[in-house]
Amino acid sequence: MEEKSSTVAMVLSFLFTGVGIIYLGNTSKGLGLLALGLICNILGMVLFGFFHYISIIAWIASLYLTYKEGQQTKKVPEPQMRSRVYRVQNNQYRKKYD
Repeated sequence: MEEKSSTVAMVLSFLFTGVGIIYLGNTSKGLGLLALGLICNILGMVLFGFFHYISIIAWIASLYLTYKEGQQTKKVPEPQMRSRVYRVQNNQYRKKYD
């Protein structure tokens, strides 16, 4: 599985609300934000109301959530095995209470 770029996701989310989250793999959350942004933009053009503000808030939320999910998808190398000291202490603990 290829690793997704958080930079590409941020650019996509900057251009279109929620598309960066879809790119990172969370389609339900991304489609929800995309739908919210589109509906609020359309209603804002027709009604000239507070819908533009809601659209801006959804856009900022999309950028923030894309940043957070991009940070979570970065792979952090896990240690292959625990330290010898921990293993020895853990085995002694088990022998003591078994």
